[in-house]
Amino acid sequence: MTPATPRCLDSRCGLAFHKALPMTAIGTRIEESGTLLREAGGFILRRDLGGRWKLDLHRVPVDHIEKRVRITGVVVGEGLVDVAGVSPEAPVQP
Repeated sequence: MTPATPRCLDSRCGLAFHKALPMTAIGTRIEESGTLLREAGGFILRRDLGGRWKLDLHRVPVDHIEKRVRITGVVVGEGLVDVAGVSPEAPVQP
């Protein structure tokens, strides 16, 4: 019997390994970049490192939806971040 192949839970992602990698422990402060997306009445960050975070936002960042952002916050559950801040991702300097 062969083990099941892990797959990314992001329905638009074709990379099978994203969700196979463990994320960060509960209580850990994080600062990550990615794309802010709406999903099922809430928001997620599609991480640059692979996978995604479900976001607990205190305000709706309408100007940042479907754009590259940097978030800061604390992991409060499996795959869930209590977000302290959302900002546009800084442009890369050549």
